[in-house]
Amino acid sequence: KLAQYLSIPHRRRASKILEECLNGSLGNPNWEKQKVKILNNVPFSSLHLTSVRLKKLIISNFRAYTKQHVCDLDADLIILYGRNGLGKTSFFDAIEFACTGRVANLERKTKGDIRRLKKVLKYWDCRDFKDVYVILEGIKKNESFKIERNLGEENFGSLNGVKKERKEILCYLTDCN
Repeated sequence: KLAQYLSIPHRRRASKILEECLNGSLGNPNWEKQKVKILNNVPFSSLHLTSVRLKKLIISNFRAYTKQHVCDLDADLIILYGRNGLGKTSFFDAIEFACTGRVANLERKTKGDIRRLKKVLKYWDCRDFKDVYVILEGIKKNESFKIERNLGEENFGSLNGVKKERKEILCYLTDCN
């Protein structure tokens, strides 16, 4: 039933789906890791995956978000729902911006024009690019981290209070060398 509700538009309101999930009428959720036998002929267990848990996202004047919004991400499952234009995509764009310093989909749409991209990322009523920021907090390998990015300095961010180039932050999150 849950799969039908999620895949068929207007089959069930999001609030009703959430209610049914919480009261167990759609079955008991199984949060255990599912075993995956093979992924491109490589056993899943042999893949090196970086374990990162996002805890909090703070968005200010970024895309659909005016002023500062604090999002608690410390849950096993987070459901975003709402009408068009309320910020669901902007939420994920903010996470991408925090992690990479870019928003790839919008960068393609603006054909790499940084000035246009900055205008698209900035909330329309915000006057200064310095007031557009995203802060992402989480845990990686049992250690807390905090990434801060400001639209005024798109090639730099801060990781735990230390200014870093965008690639350094991405490498930190993905364990690249």
